Amino acid sequence: MITVGLGVVAAGTERAKYIKFPLWLNADTDKMEDKDIDKFLSLCTHNFPKATISIGMLHKGQKIGSEKRYNAKLVTQMKDTLIRNNVTQTVAFTVQLLTAAYSQDTLAALKDVQGITDSALYMYMKDLMVYRGDTNASTIAVFSK
Repeated sequence: MITVGLGVVAAGTERAKYIKFPLWLNADTDKMEDKDIDKFLSLCTHNFPKATISIGMLHKGQKIGSEKRYNAKLVTQMKDTLIRNNVTQTVAFTVQLLTAAYSQDTLAALKDVQGITDSALYMYMKDLMVYRGDTNASTIAVFSK
């Protein structure tokens, strides 16, 4: 798996024919405006139609909030963004592990996006801390902030 930046995606049309391995294109969307997300998706679908697109659930300025879950509004926004940009390739939806655990009812709707036949959740943990209470212990407890 190789992750590339927007500049490579933009310059990719000519280079795409030389790629003989699976390509993963990632956008850290929580720092991107809607127009930038649209540009990223457009460049991906046009220049690398066989690549997997990895895209975050949040856009610039959005927060999960006190409910600590991906609500129906966020999921619908993501579906609309992908449909608006004619995305038909494999998509990995980047979600925080603990937040996703409380969002099973809403995240399931991501399996039904018009034009996309293959998708997955790419889960990560934010602010991971490893705690080892006893230096002689053979187990390590993992906590999230």
